[in-house]
Amino acid sequence: MLDADETLTADLCHAIEAAPDGAFDGYRLRRITSYCGRPISTAGWSNEKLIRLFRTDRAQVAAHSVGGGADLHERWLVDGTVGDLPGAILHNSYPTFASYREKFGRYTTIEANGIRGSVGGLAKSIAIGVARLPWSIVRYSGWRDGWRGILVAGFSAAYPIVVQWKALRSP
Repeated sequence: MLDADETLTADLCHAIEAAPDGAFDGYRLRRITSYCGRPISTAGWSNEKLIRLFRTDRAQVAAHSVGGGADLHERWLVDGTVGDLPGAILHNSYPTFASYREKFGRYTTIEANGIRGSVGGLAKSIAIGVARLPWSIVRYSGWRDGWRGILVAGFSAAYPIVVQWKALRSP
């Protein structure tokens, strides 16, 4: 399963071709996400292990989002054995800051529509976001990516806050 903004490295293509038939019901594949033309090493953005190769009769999709019933950030679950393959999926979802900002706005609106807003939910998101920003920059090495990593860490920390804010403002 690939998104339209993803490609496979040659190593991953070879590993898929060489994978023994029937050895596993699914495979976790490493995904590297780029932001403004460069791979990001900040946690959650690169070296994600995602189940993306699987027997269709053994897999199901599940929503994985910040807000309620939003159908964003899906993940695949496999009923059976799961292995790992070398190589990577290259994810080029954010070629420019403008494209990231547009997707951020669209996704936070979709997720906000899936929850009931509350002042308590907003306060909790703010408290978590304030702690998450330095954690992402220092612990998950966002600083290594320069301005790209700092921006990614900031927007990642703000994401649940914006979702809660939009939900609170919705009628």
